[in-house]
Amino acid sequence: MDEKDLLPTEPIAPEEEAAVASVRRTLSDSAYLKALAEIADEDVRGLLKAQESYGDSWKRRGGVGAFMMLARKWDRLENAMTGEVWTREPEQAPGTLGTPVDRYDIFTRTLADGRVEGLIDDIRDLRRYLLLVEGELRARGMNPKHRDNS
Repeated sequence: MDEKDLLPTEPIAPEEEAAVASVRRTLSDSAYLKALAEIADEDVRGLLKAQESYGDSWKRRGGVGAFMMLARKWDRLENAMTGEVWTREPEQAPGTLGTPVDRYDIFTRTLADGRVEGLIDDIRDLRRYLLLVEGELRARGMNPKHRDNS
């Protein structure tokens, strides 16, 4: 997805030009914002695929069961963040430890985690579970707009 996909294509009203310019600066400075639409699309496709296999099993035990599903995934994240992790620069001699990574540095720890189903997998699962919970709440009549989207 390109920056142009996230910004208006029709003429911009003079009173909106400053806001659009601010968004353009933010997008050019924040590569992570460019990935959001792709992440959301992957989540929706993944949830639809999982629905074929698992159905509504995630909510079979009601709201308490859904909360416990979220809690278990959070517990996995917390447990994965407890071990010691050390960064190593390429020029460091083999066998040297490098720099210890802070316990709660989720960025460095996730990037250092070489497991296929490691931290990033837990992060993705938790995000998708949260989408399921909000989707269910909207289906039950909860306000469909976040305060930032009103």
